[in-house]
Amino acid sequence: SDSENSSATDEDDDDDDDEEEEEDEDEEEEEEDSTQEDIGVEFLIQGEPHDGELNRELAQADAKGPKKEITDIAAAAESLQPKGYTLATTQVKTPVPSLLRGTLREYQHIGLDWLVTMYEKKLNGILADEMGLGKTIQTIALLAHLAIEKSNWGPHLIIVPTSVMLNWEMEFKRWCPSFKILTYYGVQKERKMKRQGWTKPNAFHVCITSYKLVLQDHQAFRRKNWKYMILDEAQNIKNFKSQRWQSLLNFNR
Repeated sequence: SDSENSSATDEDDDDDDDEEEEEDEDEEEEEEDSTQEDIGVEFLIQGEPHDGELNRELAQADAKGPKKEITDIAAAAESLQPKGYTLATTQVKTPVPSLLRGTLREYQHIGLDWLVTMYEKKLNGILADEMGLGKTIQTIALLAHLAIEKSNWGPHLIIVPTSVMLNWEMEFKRWCPSFKILTYYGVQKERKMKRQGWTKPNAFHVCITSYKLVLQDHQAFRRKNWKYMILDEAQNIKNFKSQRWQSLLNFNR
């Protein structure tokens, strides 16, 4: 219809504007990154140095809103850590989601229970199991739990190294085929095609993309109302202080 054509044209125009902005911002980002090599841990703890006014504003915001000092968050998260690795030594409240195909190992079930507890306490967390122990599966189980128990079907954003993007897609198809997955990759024209219609409700449940592309197309990603952001190998964020990462990490605030 004419209205649909008009809507598609408007969306295409927005994408064209975004592409021009992204080219300009790519140049700015390169200059910014060259002068900001410190990792963002100090920033997360202390805020920008020599900026008393900013720190006072952040402190006031902390007092009013749900944000807490990182030391308080760390202490709260530590208190929720499971005390064992088997169901004989650790009590879990979270049932394995019915959406999930396959059987979780005991330590994976315990990990799922911990992730759910962190979600319910509105805390962020790091799942730091050794490689090969099934962190991807535990993450998928968490999203399946949210869908079944909280009626939260997303959309969720999963940002991963490019080399494991398709592996994540295959694990979703294996463990939770009920989810509609958008694997976001390709050249600019292909990505633009993938974005057509993605603002519609239930266009997809989970979007999997790379660190490079989420920054490159950050304007488009910020237009989505994401429910959960998952970072695989978060050390890929080399500079938490960069304007783009601050924008993305706070996109729903």
